[in-house]
Amino acid sequence: PRGAFYGTDALASIFVIKKTKVVSEFLSIFKLGGDRSLSNRLVISKEHGFERLDYNFHYQRMRSRSSKLSITLSDANVLVSRGSLSTSQSKKIECPVFHTSDIGSECYGQWVDLSHFECPSDFPASSKLIMGAAGDILIARVGRNLEAKVLGVSAGNVVLTDCIYRIRAPEAMRNELLSALSSADGRQWLSSHAYGVAAKHLTKFDLLSFPLSFD
Repeated sequence: PRGAFYGTDALASIFVIKKTKVVSEFLSIFKLGGDRSLSNRLVISKEHGFERLDYNFHYQRMRSRSSKLSITLSDANVLVSRGSLSTSQSKKIECPVFHTSDIGSECYGQWVDLSHFECPSDFPASSKLIMGAAGDILIARVGRNLEAKVLGVSAGNVVLTDCIYRIRAPEAMRNELLSALSSADGRQWLSSHAYGVAAKHLTKFDLLSFPLSFD
């Protein structure tokens, strides 16, 4: 598990190979818990094993596939965009820029008024800037705890850094989507699909595979 190695939150996999005449198209994977106990067995295809050996990743994948409503973000009428400004670029423009550090724990899973981040009225508009507006859902793309940085915009029109994804969904599904992303299962799903050590990152491809139902 993360934290097993001193000074790092890196994940590690132990791959056991046995010499045998039996050929199988499947792999058995387990998770070692913080109490040194092994989880129940998960059986995955070798192709899925080549993709990733993360137990939590495959556990969440199986849960979403067994869901009563097997619909993902890519199946729904949503638009996922990445913020347009790098950290260095955001420091050079004369306008407030919304970054992952602005998503505090008190904002998690809430609809938040971001009017105080709006640019001055005389700020020159640019079609190249990705803006977050009322009704949008914002989620961190990178960060150690990106799964804990999810909010909805109740008011305001703000410039976003490239460390944030903007999800623009039909009004009828916005509340349900925000609740799903910020639920315990949603948080676990985001965590298990994020890559990297320390500053993890979530790809747009993975985010679009987010299941809209965990029932």
